[in-house]
Amino acid sequence: MNKFHFGKGFKLGSLISLFLSAGVNLLPLKLTLVSSCNYCVRSVGFPFRFYEDSKFGEQFQRHIIWSALVSDIFILIIFSFVIGLLLNFIWSKLATPKINLK
Repeated sequence: MNKFHFGKGFKLGSLISLFLSAGVNLLPLKLTLVSSCNYCVRSVGFPFRFYEDSKFGEQFQRHIIWSALVSDIFILIIFSFVIGLLLNFIWSKLATPKINLK
């Protein structure tokens, strides 16, 4: 039986996709906090919106939607696992020498 091996491709693919998805979620959060808007509601998160802030005049409220944050983290971990598996498969195909059949 062939045992699955989490090689360099899996580790590299999962780390790259984890950092990219964290960047996709955290960069808009940083941009949202910097912008100045007097009467607006903003939300951040992909694929689920996990952070909301609203400003109406002098009143300012921030909300973290915990169920969406947990779901978002779960989906991003699954996404990075799948990308790691794909890159591991590609890495293993490129790293093995060609077999010459006669």
